[in-house]
Amino acid sequence: MLETSITEVQQVQNSNSLAPFGIRAQLSNPLIDPGPVSIRKGQNAIEVVWAVDSYPEPAGFAEQVLKSVVDRAERDTRRFPASSRSHANLALALLRAGNVDDAVIELETALEINPADYIAGLTLARIHINRGNIRAAESLFHRLLSDRPDDPNLLLGLARLLIQKNDNSGAEDLLKRAVGANEHLSSARFLLGVVRLRSGNVPGAVNALKIASRTDVRNPALHYTLGVAYAMMEDFPRAERAFRTALSLAPHSTPSLHALCMTLLDQKRPEEVVGAVKQHLDSNPTDTDARELLWRAYFSLKKYSLARSQIRQVIHDLGDGISAKRRSRLVGDLAATFGVEGQWKEAEAGCWKAIEIDARASSTPYENLARIYLSTNRIEAGLDVLRGSKPLFPRGETIRILMSIAYARLDRFQDALAEAEPLLESGYATSDTYAHLGWLYSWLGDFDKALVVAKAGNERFPRVPGLINNLAYVYLELGRVSEARATLESVRKHDEFHTELIATHGLLRLWEGDLDGARALYERAAKKASESGDKELARKVRQKLHLELAKAFVRQADFDAAQQEIRRGLAVRVAVLPYDDHLRRLARGLP
Repeated sequence: MLETSITEVQQVQNSNSLAPFGIRAQLSNPLIDPGPVSIRKGQNAIEVVWAVDSYPEPAGFAEQVLKSVVDRAERDTRRFPASSRSHANLALALLRAGNVDDAVIELETALEINPADYIAGLTLARIHINRGNIRAAESLFHRLLSDRPDDPNLLLGLARLLIQKNDNSGAEDLLKRAVGANEHLSSARFLLGVVRLRSGNVPGAVNALKIASRTDVRNPALHYTLGVAYAMMEDFPRAERAFRTALSLAPHSTPSLHALCMTLLDQKRPEEVVGAVKQHLDSNPTDTDARELLWRAYFSLKKYSLARSQIRQVIHDLGDGISAKRRSRLVGDLAATFGVEGQWKEAEAGCWKAIEIDARASSTPYENLARIYLSTNRIEAGLDVLRGSKPLFPRGETIRILMSIAYARLDRFQDALAEAEPLLESGYATSDTYAHLGWLYSWLGDFDKALVVAKAGNERFPRVPGLINNLAYVYLELGRVSEARATLESVRKHDEFHTELIATHGLLRLWEGDLDGARALYERAAKKASESGDKELARKVRQKLHLELAKAFVRQADFDAAQQEIRRGLAVRVAVLPYDDHLRRLARGLP
């Protein structure tokens, strides 16, 4: 078997930089509504950003109604000037009318009369949050909590502040207190899920959001957020179910449709995306994010000319209002469509044009240039591009993985490890990093370290077939056959068996003594690779078969048969990272 490495990372990619997941939870108290939340999985972090709430400007009939409400509230303050409630009520009316500055004056007056006024304090705290005056808001929450230490709304409001200050552990403590005060408070579990996403505890986020969605089962935002958490775990089937539930509860939700389509693309089901997005665009023709999903679907379907037409349409629709950052990204994506077709000249020129438009817009043009140079065996040129881009994108995980691949191609394995190993320390490494680092350790014969990485990757991403495959492979290389079989059985029935996974089943058969079954599976894996257009991988599978057969014969002390398999393996010509050295080392150890 070949351990699953990061073959897709080495292929020319589009930017995969769709709009982030945007969430708006419908909470029980509008005074502590956290507002719109944007969640994006970055290169080595999960970014959680709250947008600032704006108070809508009234218009027409609504303006007249609000004016009468304000007038009535003002009369109450003249009648009861020493009542904090009357000033708080006037402030709420002013807020509804969009007059925030006068509302602040009335709220401060209310708190001067009664420093413990609950409504006035909460409302003023929210205004301070929106204006970025975090210290003042925090002081108000602490003052109110001294009188109401177990009030869930105050705990939620203060927790939101701590999240904004990146005090995730402090926020989690407050949210647990809020849940303890009211276990049915779905808003507390929602925020607990968000803070756990932010701190990298994705399984914990899933647990909190599952309970929240069951507590408030008709709330589409909670199902949507649960889908986001599953997507962060790369458990795309469960993410899909959560997004479909959200969409069934809110059928016209554009964010839910976008999220569902992204999940379908992650599951390599672009045909479904084409159908859904085309129908959506019929009634929403200006939705450029949806059109980006459409071109990505065409990209996955290898319909590159159709993908290019959609990219050009997005650029046209955005017109003069398009930012340099987005234009750069789209031009880079246009270049990627040429790169996957092997049109290296057009792809290279397009990548450099994207960089010229905005050098910091995206790391993808640099990565694709490196991929082009690696594909055309210009490895040092690829390293030069990656070294130049590294300071621009210091958290760029793919840049470092590609550098590691390039060093491995040059047999500079210590440099390859030096690039890849620090990525795991961030706590936000993707499945690609676990796959690549595990492959490096396995290639170097350090199966103890490979096992540590494979276990960690499988624990973090338990549904990713490539990582399941890698863990099983390492178990087999260590002779732990029963654990390997149990691991392979965890692959879900509907998951596609990729080339490496088929070959791992062949290696399992080999360890179980079924040589004919092993050969048949390896040949099936090689055929699958060949049919997909990867002739190099097909040759590598066949060479690895001879290596594993030789090792099996050594275990049986049949050294003549082992020598014969070694000769057959060396006769297979593999251009990139062949198993020649592994075969020769095995031959030198024979009696």
